[in-house]
Amino acid sequence: MSTMKIIGIFGLIAVVPGLLGLLRLYFKFGDSAWNTLKRGFRLGLSFKLGTAVLAIACAGLFGLCYQAASGGEAVAIISLNYPDASKGQNANGTRFNMSEILCQEVLERAIRKGAFENVTVEDLSDCLSVTPTVQGDSTSEDAYHISTEYAVIYRENEKTAHLDAKNVVGVVANAYKEFYIDKYTDNFVALDIQIDPEADFSGLDYLDIATYLENQTNVISNYMYALGDENPGFISSAGESFYELAAQIRDIRSVQINDNLKAYLLQNGISKDRDKYIGRLTYNNTLSGFEREKDTASYDIRNEAIEMYSEEMTRVVLVPTWDEAGEYYMGRTKVGIDTLSVEAEAYSQQAAATQKEIETNDETIRAMEQNGTDGIDEKAEMMIADISSSIEQIADKAQKAGREYSEAKLNSLMSGTVIEDSFLREVIPVAVFVILFYMALNVFVGSFRKKTSDRMR
Repeated sequence: MSTMKIIGIFGLIAVVPGLLGLLRLYFKFGDSAWNTLKRGFRLGLSFKLGTAVLAIACAGLFGLCYQAASGGEAVAIISLNYPDASKGQNANGTRFNMSEILCQEVLERAIRKGAFENVTVEDLSDCLSVTPTVQGDSTSEDAYHISTEYAVIYRENEKTAHLDAKNVVGVVANAYKEFYIDKYTDNFVALDIQIDPEADFSGLDYLDIATYLENQTNVISNYMYALGDENPGFISSAGESFYELAAQIRDIRSVQINDNLKAYLLQNGISKDRDKYIGRLTYNNTLSGFEREKDTASYDIRNEAIEMYSEEMTRVVLVPTWDEAGEYYMGRTKVGIDTLSVEAEAYSQQAAATQKEIETNDETIRAMEQNGTDGIDEKAEMMIADISSSIEQIADKAQKAGREYSEAKLNSLMSGTVIEDSFLREVIPVAVFVILFYMALNVFVGSFRKKTSDRMR
């Protein structure tokens, strides 16, 4: 039974005798009942002590029931401490949704983290509610308010009576923080790198495998450099900074992949299917040649257009123009020479990059044609397995370091605090009920005392 129900029941028990006493006094004395009541409170000390003892006993019973009920209730306050929280936004600028605090994914996490036995998401959801600690309204601009604090309230039921109330709200608050980190702060899914050479590389040739592994190292290094630029001084629990992790993955890319694996493959012309791989590179070079010619032609056209303008013409160009009133005048305008120059430079760089790619493919083709081998190469397989394992290890360290950093950053953006029971919170309701019972009993008992009526006569 909830504390509110306990308060309601005992409040009714306290009020009923008082009302009955007031009604009896009214029927006995009519309009002078109020004066009779006041005089009744000024009766002898024994009268007060008797009702006081009974009032204390009733309030003590209330205190026991209230304490038992409050043991099945708890509250945690989730505070959003970043600036955009007052705008109703998450840390990444998206719209904040209070209902996500108790969404299914959060409750599933809480059940796993708290090891709650024989409790389903539905069972836990029935016991929990969330509400802003300060509620605004739309009656006026002064009443507008976007809360940055939310109370998670837990009240046990039959299915969750075996759980500790404070532990439940604490675990739910922590589960929401983890959910928030995964969804609204840095996303480290890309660093969840798992490489199975036999399954992942069965359809790839060796140089394609080397390119794939190189791309994985680029993903890790880009993440680490970005986080390192954001917080150069962060050190993970393993004692490594983001830049140190980036240096480790850079060494794998430059030494193990480029200097060892790729060099070994090219030097010996190793391929799982040499003819098929040479045919693919030849076809790629044909397509790249077309792209190079298009880029070169675009570059030449723009250079020719630039040369058509003399230096004097490009300074000021006047064109017929009409203003808003319909008056004719000669207006100055840009001739687009700067734009043409930028585009020409871009096409030149694209053509050069395509030419370099073609030359690299030609070198690979020559190496395979001169001394190439077909089939599985055991040494290459061992090198690929070692590189894959090294990448996985550093990716795991990078992901853990990133999550530690995000969690540390979020600790300053969000806090979850379980409200502890205070002495006053327990004593004040009991004291109120002592007074309430005392007054009600005085009225009820006094209405039956003949002495009261005698004094009124």
